[in-house]
Amino acid sequence: MDHTVPDARALDLDSIVPVTEVTTGLPGCTHRFYDTSPVSPSGRYVAVTRLADERRLPVPGEGADVVLVDLESGSTRTVAQTTCWDTQLGAQVQWGASDRELLFNRLDDGAWRARAVVCDPETGAERMLDGALYHASTDGTRIASPSLHRIGFTQLGYGFALPQQVMEPNVGAPDDDGIFVSEVAGGQTRLILSLAEIYETLASQLGFPDLGSPGRPVGALYGFHVKWSPAGDRLMFVVRYRGLRSGAGWKGALVTCNADGSRPRVAVPASLWGLGGHHPNWCPDGEHIIMNLSVRALGARPGLAAGVGADGRQLRFARISHDGTTIEAFDPDIVGGGHPTLHPDGHHILTDAYPRESVARDGGVCPLRWIDTRSGKERSLLWMPLTTPASGPYDALRVDMHPAWDREYQRVVINGTRNGHRYVHLVEMGEML
Repeated sequence: MDHTVPDARALDLDSIVPVTEVTTGLPGCTHRFYDTSPVSPSGRYVAVTRLADERRLPVPGEGADVVLVDLESGSTRTVAQTTCWDTQLGAQVQWGASDRELLFNRLDDGAWRARAVVCDPETGAERMLDGALYHASTDGTRIASPSLHRIGFTQLGYGFALPQQVMEPNVGAPDDDGIFVSEVAGGQTRLILSLAEIYETLASQLGFPDLGSPGRPVGALYGFHVKWSPAGDRLMFVVRYRGLRSGAGWKGALVTCNADGSRPRVAVPASLWGLGGHHPNWCPDGEHIIMNLSVRALGARPGLAAGVGADGRQLRFARISHDGTTIEAFDPDIVGGGHPTLHPDGHHILTDAYPRESVARDGGVCPLRWIDTRSGKERSLLWMPLTTPASGPYDALRVDMHPAWDREYQRVVINGTRNGHRYVHLVEMGEML
């Protein structure tokens, strides 16, 4: 379906591709994340969350809007309101199998429990599932989630606001937390792989320091990002650990498993991740993962790649097999960063940047990067300001572009700011492809 998109220069952006601000008139909107498309299966709609107040963290029970943008007519409308949301990923708004299945989270009344909703935006009819939503499979038949009640202990912005008295911290490796999977059609949910099972099976491979002996974990394990592979046959799971030592920080490891929780494997141990790295995501083949890893983690000598100097923590884009047997740089000379995805052509990487990264301009203006790993050639598709009046505790109010492809890999949705407010934008890749 063709959509008319105005020239980017109308938005006063430095851009070489057409881009439009699709939530004009609705400041405070954000799309979910760089691993899920906010564009509907037909390509007609974009679904986003509009925060209650973009200058502060939400308070428990505060509502946010689920907003639908019609790219054909240019109209916007609020299709639902929810009290189950946070500043970075909103209400986890994403699409199911069709334009008649919009997925997001609601709070179970009185229980402070996140539960996924399947909403028909055409009629407003809703159906609540038993489990929570964090990531939907590409075909829209299943959803996966960590415990959204506990995710806030590891990082603000990714779950929902809870009263302090009902927050339940993990102890050791609990058997009631891990990867939960729900069937969209039937609504049933089950814990397919617990943190206790991960610990008992993979403790020696996770690479967490001072983890403790089998059966007696020290500190606590938590679940964070959960992501379906494109074919829906595997899941990746970011597991975080914090020891009991005074001042101990969070450590992360990446675990993968089959869709039913079987054959868990460590793709990236904490001993490697801790040398510098972030943001794993599935490659289109479902066999490999793309992730930022430091030069030191990849085993390169400091100074080997251009611009590294003596800083072995500088990032590169790594290609990692789902079982961790191979970890290598796409190109040792290409500086990594941001939220990277690999195009199905197998050699183009799309990513954004943080204001603190070397590729950014002064004043919090960041590039949308398009990189050909065969030639090493890079183009900045646009430059987007990402400044906000308040960054919030632990930077939870920051604005990241989170570039997310549509299902046809023709358009990209990004977050951005204008006059200190956050808006959602649509980028037409066109000739770049």
